[in-house]
Amino acid sequence: MNPENSSLKTTKATTSKKPLLLKGLLLLFIALGLIFLSVAVLVSENSSFKMPGFLDFGRDSESFSVPEGWVFSVTPTGETYRYPSELGTKYISSRDWSPTLAVFNNSYSCNPVGDESSLGIWTVERTINNRPYCISTYSEGAAGTIYKNYSYYFPLENQIAAISFFLGFPQCPNYDEPEKSACEREQAAFDLDSLVDQIAQTITPSQTSVKDSLAACLLASDWGSHDYCLELLADIRNYDDCVAAGLKIDENDSNLCLTPDNRSFRNEANSTWSILLEAINNCEVDAAFQSHQKFVELDLKNGSQLSAYEPEIDDIFDAVDAVAGKCGQIRMATE
Repeated sequence: MNPENSSLKTTKATTSKKPLLLKGLLLLFIALGLIFLSVAVLVSENSSFKMPGFLDFGRDSESFSVPEGWVFSVTPTGETYRYPSELGTKYISSRDWSPTLAVFNNSYSCNPVGDESSLGIWTVERTINNRPYCISTYSEGAAGTIYKNYSYYFPLENQIAAISFFLGFPQCPNYDEPEKSACEREQAAFDLDSLVDQIAQTITPSQTSVKDSLAACLLASDWGSHDYCLELLADIRNYDDCVAAGLKIDENDSNLCLTPDNRSFRNEANSTWSILLEAINNCEVDAAFQSHQKFVELDLKNGSQLSAYEPEIDDIFDAVDAVAGKCGQIRMATE
């Protein structure tokens, strides 16, 4: 709940929506800039504090049972995590509440700067549940509310992870009683550090295969994971890709694989990639054709044909080039 919708001691009825919108956009750009600035500060080689060695994140704390209804999300680099769909607070604004997780290939470090009790940029290090967190915050006051952009950095295996989000804190003295006291009690009791640590405990490492990554993101319910799924699905170009991704085989046709984005791929191959490579290495091939779907057909010198899906586009060119010295020229064609 915002003070603008309550009985306030100060009058804000004349405040224009347009300036507030412009100011909100400005705050967003500033906050995004802060995130990149914070990363640069945290990973600096000249940092005054370095964690001595590797912290096995998540194994030195009590297990955290994920509450029902928490949102499941996947990062663009394949890590999964969960967070509450809403904060359930009245005097802390969680509008557009959607914590993001980013993982960087750097070691953890922290340079505390500034004063967390004042507006502007500050960074402080805290130990939460036996883990170090470097907390970077940008605060700005507008229309009776303090808006804060938080980034909690912490060691995650051999990397550094960051959980980032925005919150708004209405200034409690602007309310009349009893809301003023209710606002002060809620904000004083709100344990943000503990909430972030609970989110951090839900993180699973980056998936190691398209199958695992796709299985994870298809379970997620946020737009970021939806976009990540679309990127993974776009890389599925043929029947072999579809099967390797663990997608559904048609119940009535085992040569047809179905994708969640309503595409289907028929198995047009009569062989396997390893058999095609064997034929090439044995100098049995007269000509080869490659499609954009990574489908390869070989015309053999005995008049027969072999076909299969290459693992990566243009693998056929590498295979043919490798035997040019002993087999001579093999005619090539591609779409």
